[in-house]
Amino acid sequence: MSKQRIIFLSGLVIALMQFSGFPDRMRNILYIIFGLLIMYVSYRIHKEVSRLKLKKENTVSSHTSVNKKELNLSAQTHDMSSQSESNLISDEGQEI
Repeated sequence: MSKQRIIFLSGLVIALMQFSGFPDRMRNILYIIFGLLIMYVSYRIHKEVSRLKLKKENTVSSHTSVNKKELNLSAQTHDMSSQSESNLISDEGQEI
């Protein structure tokens, strides 16, 4: 059963508990049980959402670091090619 369905049905049972005819003591015990169930399921949903957010942030940051590395490599390659061109130009100007 999905977490959303558990929360929905627990809320429905709590809402209809007033009209059930259970004795007060039994009704109080059921309120506690369903309240704890809702707390547990909401905690599990919170953990799942937090884990997904962390996973998403890690994915985004890893893509960002890859892009920065690519930019550094392309800048280094460009610098090396500029140095090679300047060496060729200075070599051509000299007589052999």
